[in-house]
Amino acid sequence: MKNQVQDGKVLTFLDSQLTKPSTRVAAGDPVLVGTLVGVAFNTTTAAGDKVDVASEGVFNLSVLAKHAGAVNDAVAVGDQLYIDASTAVVSKDATDVPFGVALGAVTSGATATIPVKLVQASGVASLTQSGPATDGVTHAVASGAIPVASGTTGLGSGGALAMTLATPSDPADDGKQRFIVAETAHAHTVTTAANKIKNTAASGDTLTFAAVGDSVTLEAIGGLWYVRQINGPILSEV
Repeated sequence: MKNQVQDGKVLTFLDSQLTKPSTRVAAGDPVLVGTLVGVAFNTTTAAGDKVDVASEGVFNLSVLAKHAGAVNDAVAVGDQLYIDASTAVVSKDATDVPFGVALGAVTSGATATIPVKLVQASGVASLTQSGPATDGVTHAVASGAIPVASGTTGLGSGGALAMTLATPSDPADDGKQRFIVAETAHAHTVTTAANKIKNTAASGDTLTFAAVGDSVTLEAIGGLWYVRQINGPILSEV
């Protein structure tokens, strides 16, 4: 058509218009302008330099396996990824700008280079984040109840916390996930009704968090809490 400017797969911007990992763009950097995301084709040396940006495709990119800022969360194939609007760091933090889909895995808390398929924000309606929602982060500083809801609970008082976690309703609570992480090392415990926590062949009702960073992701299914991922806590039966 006479009025077509370009096919839209590769767009051109000035270095100064882009959010990027460093002061100047380097070829292969993840970048964004507003909610439009992409990968830079060329390196710049000045703010006025032009940058060709791929707006679709699959690229090997550095990905941080965290969500909600500081909370570790492993990246699995198919997970939705996001890009920080200030630093251009790609991670699982759903408070950032939608960026794409992971085609490789990254160990919880680590940074690794994996293939990533770009997906523009207008195309993420069918995508969902793996793991607990990031808009429900609480920091427990006194013993009490953890809600039966998707979200994150940090255990961070100056002494051991004795937390309780109610039995999820079947089937109303199915699919709800709770990420629980120790922010201090004081042998915090999380207790459910008898044997309501399932981890492979084991059942229990008490999780003990001994060290900073000990964490577990639980998912409610059929009136039980199933362990999706565990890093440190000891599951026992009282």
